[in-house]
Amino acid sequence: MRVLICNIVPNSLIVELKAPQAANNFCFNLLDNGCFDYAYSIVPVSYYHNDIQNERKIEYLCGSSTYNRLFRSLYFLYANLKCAFKAKNAHDIWFYNICRANFICFILLRFLFRKRVYAILLDYTCSSDRRSIQYYLPYLYKRSFGVISLSQRSSIIHANIQYKAGVIPSGQIKNVNRNSNNDKVRFLFSGNLDVHTGFPLALEVFKDLPDCELYISGSGNILETELSLFPNIHYCGYLPYDQYLKLYDKVTVCLSFRDPSYDENNNNFPSKILEYFSYGKVVLSTIKYPELKDFHFLSCDFDKECIKNEIRNIMLMSADELNYFRDNRKALLANFSTESWKKCLDTVEDY
Repeated sequence: MRVLICNIVPNSLIVELKAPQAANNFCFNLLDNGCFDYAYSIVPVSYYHNDIQNERKIEYLCGSSTYNRLFRSLYFLYANLKCAFKAKNAHDIWFYNICRANFICFILLRFLFRKRVYAILLDYTCSSDRRSIQYYLPYLYKRSFGVISLSQRSSIIHANIQYKAGVIPSGQIKNVNRNSNNDKVRFLFSGNLDVHTGFPLALEVFKDLPDCELYISGSGNILETELSLFPNIHYCGYLPYDQYLKLYDKVTVCLSFRDPSYDENNNNFPSKILEYFSYGKVVLSTIKYPELKDFHFLSCDFDKECIKNEIRNIMLMSADELNYFRDNRKALLANFSTESWKKCLDTVEDY
């Protein structure tokens, strides 16, 4: 039996709790497509909610939302203990990111129960502070039996490591509807709206390009009164996932403006890029990801004028040129389908 230990919440509560949709999509894509037999989610204390209920293939270890800070901390410890005892009978145990929410569970399973534990490394930000859990995570990753890293640029080193930037179920990969020359090119920025993802730079760019329309979806500090001065910029809020997907019908180009000067952007891979590809969208990125060497996408420096010039070039592209960057179906199936993940999991476990 192969189990996954993660830190997600039910999809129905994502918006209310402002939890990351990408983590849920990743874990449920693996679960729903047979990569794992079962999952345990140690819910982070900030997401405790009384409506969280177990699902068919996942058990949530979650305290009450009425707990005060002390009881939340105590339940966090109990949840890690409970998860370790529940998972210890599995043959292969995978952690979706070793982190603050589950490192106690990892230590129990690896060093007390001597279990075969593995890790899917989503991201890691290094720390030189010995008081920080981040300082010790490289040691825990190294003591796992194997790692699948989403980034080839990660500082984590392991003798048994594979690289796979994300997962897209085959059924989610859409056929590309060919644009006509009369279609208007629109842009989308989605996800966390903060400096690490380059959101402030995106705003500055489109304020200077009044003829280019930008749609925004995600959570962050947004001054909607300021945006009202720019009719080409549309803030849609943090949408339920089914409503968010409807935005893809309006846009042609999706933006990934990660600032490479931040360590966390050099140790992860933004899984949203793969989702953009699966919906046949052109991607403009400020990082040239080695994980995407088989894909067609546009890139430029993390610089305002460079981005503006690239967007102007996109606006002048013909339909054939746009379609070249929109069609990445073969590369998605070969590199990031759930079938390829099953093979990768087997490879790491058989090492």
